Amino acid sequence: MKFITCSSKIRYLLYLALLLSAAMLAGCAATGKVTGKGPATVAVWPFDDLSIGCCGRADPMLMQVLTDSALMALQESPGLEIVERTRLEAVLQEQNLGSSQLADEDTRLRLGRLLGARWMLFGSYQKVGPVARLDMRVVDVETSKVLAGDSRVVELPDEATLVQNARELAMEVMDKAAM
Repeated sequence: MKFITCSSKIRYLLYLALLLSAAMLAGCAATGKVTGKGPATVAVWPFDDLSIGCCGRADPMLMQVLTDSALMALQESPGLEIVERTRLEAVLQEQNLGSSQLADEDTRLRLGRLLGARWMLFGSYQKVGPVARLDMRVVDVETSKVLAGDSRVVELPDEATLVQNARELAMEVMDKAAM
């Protein structure tokens, strides 16, 4: 009689372990990624304008639109948690850093850690005549290792083409980083 009771308990525990394993695998599949640290938390740093324009001034509107388009594309990706821009701005104000300090990538990565981000997406663009070059990279905030990066040259019939390419490139770079 004890043998049957023990066997029933073992079967019950094995069944429970199998059920828990299946639930965990289903949770990983739902996020789109199987990682040891769970979903990747990503902060998107405002894009840099490397164009040589009138009087050396950047185009703040285009910088914002490209940053927002990359952000929105990543928000649609399962398995990613995106740090809100208001949190980024709040940490920037709290740390009271000058623009020269923010140009330093180590400072940006430190801010990413303060935000709880695992990865940071950095982007830049440069418009030269009828073309623009987009560059993006994903950096691990703990190790400062570049996980993925890519660039794209875009012919500019209008800026909507540049925005669409920023969305696509953000997704491609993030997919590479997740591999």
